[in-house]
Amino acid sequence: MGDILLFQTEQGNYLLHRVTALRKHQFQTTGDGNYFRDGWFANDCIIGRVVYFIRKDKQIDCCNVKYRLLSRLWMILFPFRRLLFPIWLHIRRYIRK
Repeated sequence: MGDILLFQTEQGNYLLHRVTALRKHQFQTTGDGNYFRDGWFANDCIIGRVVYFIRKDKQIDCCNVKYRLLSRLWMILFPFRRLLFPIWLHIRRYIRK
C-alpha cells in the first residue's frame, strides 16, 4: 500500500492515484488531494507504478524512507483532509512570500 499507480478505469479514464487498500484481485485508491476513496478496481487495469517524480526540479524517489514515511502519514490523516486543506492553503500563502 502507498504505491502510486497509473491505471485505466472501466469508463476509460486514466488515474494516477495512491493505493490505500488491497484485496485478492483488487485495489482501492485515493488521490492525494481528494476527500473520498475512488472505489475498487481490478488488478488487470494497472498500466504502471510510479518509481520517482520531479517536483521543483528535484527528483523524488518513491522508495526513499523519508518519502514513504510522509506518504504513510498523509494516508493516516485521510479522515482529517477536509479540515487540513483550508489550513494548508492559508499557511502556504505566507510561506511563498
